[in-house]
Amino acid sequence: MQIPPGTDLNQIPAGTPPPGVKQELGGGPSLGTTLIVISAILIPITAAVVICRTISSYRAVGPKGGLGWAECEFRKDLLLHGLMMEI
Repeated sequence: MQIPPGTDLNQIPAGTPPPGVKQELGGGPSLGTTLIVISAILIPITAAVVICRTISSYRAVGPKGGLGWAECEFRKDLLLHGLMMEI
């Protein structure tokens, strides 16, 4: 099968569905519940890891001890990502 130039590929199916199956784009089951469950499990784990890393960085001694630029950026990105998930 030859696809003419300039054709919108979003309108061409990748293959024919099996017999008896109605073709629907985006008509599958909702994954909203799965997303909420996985987020409810992973967000507290991530928060615990970040808290442990922060505590260990504060207690570090030496010329490179304490919180550096990378740790501060990491926490800012984590906070912004958490806020985006709530929207």
